Amino acid sequence: MTAWWMSSIPVWHHGGDGEPPMSAIHREVAVESEHATLRMLLCHADQAGIGQRQRDAGVSTHESRDVGQVLVQMEDDSNGPALEQAAWGIHTIVNSNMELATRVVSIERGRDPRALTFVAFGGSGPVHGCRLAQALGIPRVILPAAAGVTAAIGLLAAEVRFDVARTYVRRLDALDPAALDAMYADMTAQATEVVRESAAAGAVTLARAVDVRYVGQGYELTVPVPSGRLDAGALARVRAAFDEIYAARYGYAQPGEPVEVVTWKLSASAGAPRVTLAKAPTTPAAGGVKGRRRAYFPETGGWVDCPVYDRYSLAAGLTLAGPAIVEERESTSVLPPGTVATVDEYASLVVEVPGR
Repeated sequence: MTAWWMSSIPVWHHGGDGEPPMSAIHREVAVESEHATLRMLLCHADQAGIGQRQRDAGVSTHESRDVGQVLVQMEDDSNGPALEQAAWGIHTIVNSNMELATRVVSIERGRDPRALTFVAFGGSGPVHGCRLAQALGIPRVILPAAAGVTAAIGLLAAEVRFDVARTYVRRLDALDPAALDAMYADMTAQATEVVRESAAAGAVTLARAVDVRYVGQGYELTVPVPSGRLDAGALARVRAAFDEIYAARYGYAQPGEPVEVVTWKLSASAGAPRVTLAKAPTTPAAGGVKGRRRAYFPETGGWVDCPVYDRYSLAAGLTLAGPAIVEERESTSVLPPGTVATVDEYASLVVEVPGR
């Protein structure tokens, strides 16, 4: 058996006689197929529903069954792990990869994720969200309704924006404020014209920033630039903001050291449309339970009988206790043991996650 690595996700393939190695499953939908197979093996996802979605997406029979066949062969091997243990192990590796990526954009940027709320969207987001929150010490998770199309909703609600940048490298204490004001006036006119040409409605909002570094460094941090004229007071606020952001990122700052500015930026935006989201029903249909099935959770010692809820029947204010599974067309939400979810008015699941 060979372990193939693709996009930091291990996929096991057992090559038979005359059978070529899997081509790292080139299509993204096939990558999701592997994860879907794992979720079916753990019974976290409905087999019939995923199978139909794979057929609709054009995933071949060979692609969709590969991981399942390999894990079954591993179970048949007396020296190998049990089927569910192997599936859970791969599921844990996938979670670990996502945890590391989350740390890169939070802890490594000086932000403590324990003070934040984790929003898990995308088709697979609600499957992994609570586990990632547990690993990162995040106490609350939001699993939005229609998680599989949340990004598309965001695209529909996005404003029109145009970014302009100009390179003007100088020591901060040697800048010419008049030259800066003239440069920003030109950038503002350029960005505003483009936004207006897009037929965006409403007022144009401007935001300014600059990349700053200590003299001699080869990398910068982006800090906000105050609106209005850039006089000595405004530039002093730029320096103070740099020291604050640098200390948050690296744990210290050196206010007495000279800094230099590199790239000046401006963003112009307008016309953010309002999107009206559907609300949860006010009364549940039989508590929203559509059935029960055995699913694998290591906290319970393995397989446990847990309720399966219909997302579209959950009423606002309803409380669900894990272990539980919530199904909808675009996604499946997995609530591990110990978690408690409350349905908000927009049918999102607000989950309280216990610490490790």
